[in-house]
Amino acid sequence: MSQAVSLAAPPRAYNLAGSRFDPLVEAKLERWVAAKREKDFTAADAIRAELRAYGIEPDTVRPPDRELGSITIAPDVQAQLDRWVLAKRDKDFSLADSIRSEL
Repeated sequence: MSQAVSLAAPPRAYNLAGSRFDPLVEAKLERWVAAKREKDFTAADAIRAELRAYGIEPDTVRPPDRELGSITIAPDVQAQLDRWVLAKRDKDFSLADSIRSEL
């Protein structure tokens, strides 16, 4: 996780290829997402701070995968999902699989 992309100068907002950000910024954003997924929060926080120093808010540019936006989940389905999460956390995989098959 020690691999870092250094931003020596403020990045451009977009490049000629049509990407939203400079390739160095895109690489830094991808590294930030990877660090969060790998639960390397020290690295993720450092990368976030560096991006913020350049005026880029990573939480806005790369929002969490689990945001559902305007999707509404029925209360009974949400209750099943909550049970599934608890079963997984308790490592009761047979119960988690059973709940998943019901969903």
